[in-house]
Parts: sequence; C-alpha cells; structure tokens
Amino acid sequence: MIDSIILDFENETSTFNSLNNIWNASQDEITSFLKSKILKKKLEDFPSGNHFHDVLFKEFNKEFDSDFSKKITAYWFHNTRVTDKTDFKEGILPLDKMVDKVHNQINNFITDLNLTTSNKSLEESSMIQRKLNSNYDNGPWGFLIRNFALEKVDGIHNYLSLPEIVEDIVYYKYPFNQAQQILKEFKNATVPCIVKFKSSKEIHPEKLSSVINYLFHKLNNEKIDGNCNSNISLMGEKINFDSIIKIEFLEKHLA
Repeated sequence: MIDSIILDFENETSTFNSLNNIWNASQDEITSFLKSKILKKKLEDFPSGNHFHDVLFKEFNKEFDSDFSKKITAYWFHNTRVTDKTDFKEGILPLDKMVDKVHNQINNFITDLNLTTSNKSLEESSMIQRKLNSNYDNGPWGFLIRNFALEKVDGIHNYLSLPEIVEDIVYYKYPFNQAQQILKEFKNATVPCIVKFKSSKEIHPEKLSSVINYLFHKLNNEKIDGNCNSNISLMGEKINFDSIIKIEFLEKHLA
C-alpha cells in the first residue's frame, strides 16, 4: 500500500511543515534559498507570469531533493460570503444545487428594499446556464493556499466580497443602480467565510509550483499574481459535512 500525506497550506507553520514532508528542507533553508541573490539572478529573464513559476519550481527541485513516492492530497479552502448563522450541515453544494437557494435569498433582499422583483428567468441567461451545465464550473471550488483569498490579485474574483453567482444573477436581472443597492444589502447581511475541507483527490506534484511561487513573492515583497495559487473543482460533487475541517467567519473589513 502506497503511503499518503495530506498537505496543509493554512498558515506559515503548516505550509513549511508540508513542504518539509516532500523536500526534507527546513523553513530556514527554504526561506534562504527563495530570497537568495543567485536565484533572483537566474529568474531575471522570466518576468512574473511568463513561465516564471515553472522555472522557479525547477530551480527549487534542483536545490532540494524531493520525495513524490507518496500519494499527495491536501486540505482546501472554499471562499464564500454567508450569514453568520450558516452551519454548512448540508455540506458545500455545487452551483446547480445552490442557485435556487441563492436566488431566493436575493429575492428576500429585494423585498426588504421595497423593489419590484424582476420576472427575468435565469434560464434565459446564457452565461448562468453555461456554468450550470459545466461540471467544472459547477464546483464546488477550493483554493490550495488559504491566504491567497485575502490577497487583491488582478484577474481573480474576490469570492469573500461577493460570490460570483450572486453578481451574475443580480446584474443579469436588474439595472445597474438597483443591482448596486441589492449587492450592498447582500454584503451588509453577510460575512466573509473560509471553509477548510479535505478531499481524496490526488494532487499532481506540479500543482505545488504555485505554493513555491507564493512563498517567493511573499518573502521578497513582490506583488502576488494568479500563478501563486492552485484551485480544485469537485466537478459537481458536493463536499460532505464530515469532510469539513473548519468554518471560519472573518471580519467584514478583510474582504
């Protein structure tokens, strides 16, 4: 039977412990290497985002001996915005099982604002229907690195500020000014939430290049980009409640 390890990129300590399980390198050794002038010199010809993370990962593997003989799985971080009474007893549902619940919640906010409910059907939105009909887009989704959700990264949706499906529905059904009112009401009634969960899906070692890239950018005070994280989609399968490790409600200002 193949040994297995579960990687955990929730915080600094768990991140370096997880990397040590594969590369047998200490936090000090990894930090020293990622901040070294020699490494930075080698990376000069590869601007961030242009194969930079691939080259960095190759250099990291040259520096430290790795052990990829074990089955690698991980804890993941689902980012959303919910009421602070949400218990996730149903688990984390895929989009097609959530859309009606979200739609009803939005309609309740509209009633509270004394606005007229739009009769536009979600079935007529090609964008929403495309997401609902795609296993990949259906999720549920998770980030490999918890703190990536707290970064302001160009081109990455801020799921802690507003779930994407909420914006999709509101902007599809309502004029801009009304949509802004509704979204403001939604944000006032909800809080950012990170749900840590486990998955039995095996991680390809190349996904870990995003972790090394994230550490490089943080340690060198460089702007985080989209290659500093990896995602998982459960392809339309819900995340059961017993797979949830932690439910973390954040202060509103953090999103």
